[in-house]
Order: sequence, then structure tokens, then C-alpha cells
Amino acid sequence: IERLLRNGLIRLDGAKAKSSTRLVAGQVLRVPKHLANTTPATPKPLTVSRSDAKRQIDDMILAEGRDWLALAKPSGLAVQGGTGISRHIDGLLEALAVDPATRLRLVHRIDKDTSGILLLAKSVLAARDLTAAFQRHRIMKTYLALVNKLPDDAGRIDAPLRKLSGAKGDRMQVDATGQSATTLYRRLDHAGLKVALMALRPLTG
Repeated sequence: IERLLRNGLIRLDGAKAKSSTRLVAGQVLRVPKHLANTTPATPKPLTVSRSDAKRQIDDMILAEGRDWLALAKPSGLAVQGGTGISRHIDGLLEALAVDPATRLRLVHRIDKDTSGILLLAKSVLAARDLTAAFQRHRIMKTYLALVNKLPDDAGRIDAPLRKLSGAKGDRMQVDATGQSATTLYRRLDHAGLKVALMALRPLTG
């Protein structure tokens, strides 16, 4: 699908569609016939009870506002389902929901193996506003990482990234055919010349 988007084969209101775009009522989406004629996958039955889902979500709550909820997502827990993934945040929210109108909604994602703060919206309107805030960089993401070298105190990384498959699975790697990516970084601490604690702020997806 990403390749179809890049090649302009998926169109939104006549223009090339982007994977980050949120559809709104009244827009016209054109997709290739082989996609348009497929049958949606049957949703998998919930594998967690409402009480278990509530306990797991409650254990992750960091902060709460009128329109949002912030969770501390642990490493190893996926945000959304996929092949071979039976336990994920979206499934917990589905099991927790009593009324579709009050269901907590995802507004961004974090990789399964990455721990971090996951922001949820409490309504459709809040989800729209928070999604727009991420897209306009009014909400900034900062990642902490350990690296096995001693980089400069601060800087900027501009490199094309592409998901490549290898012996250790899929990994994002610098590749000339990838999409442009920009990240700001700052060194917070280090242990000699071997390991550094870095703060990284991606400016692109």
C-alpha cells in the first residue's frame, strides 16, 4: 500500500494520498481495482475480558485530562493488531468500551518493542484535534536511546530511511531509495567513549 501511495495509484480528491492523512466525510478516495474488490478481514473475537482490560489499562495510566488519557506503554506490547499479534492496546480498548461513542481512541502509534507515552483521545472530536496537533508538530515526540558510540553534543540527522528485511526481521535502515527523514539529537550523558544516552526528536515520520 505504501508503494501504491508513493506511485500515486491511491488518490484522494484527485491528488496523491498520504498514509498519514485522516479521511473526512465527503472526500473521494480512489483505489486500484484489486484493492477495491477485496473483502475486509473478519475481526478476531476479543481474547480479553472487560475486567482484565480495565486492570491492564489502569496499570498503564500516567496522566489524564478532560479530553485525553496518557498511558505508559511497555516494550513488547503492540499498539494495534497484526499477523500473530493477539494482545494489543487497541484490543484492550475494544474490550473496555461500553458505548462506541465513549470508546478511547488511538491518535498515534509506538512500535511494539518501544516503550513510551501513548496518548489516547476520549472522543471523536478530541481524536481529530490531537491528530491535527501531531501533524502540525504542536505535539513534539522525544525518544531516549542508548548508542554504542560517542556522538557530538547535538546535531541533526538527514538520511533516507527504508524498511528492509533481514535475518533479524524488518528494520528501518538508511537506504538511497528510502523516504527522507530528519531527526534532531542531543547527548544527555555518556559512559566513557562506549555508550551515550541520547535524546532524539524526529521531525518527520
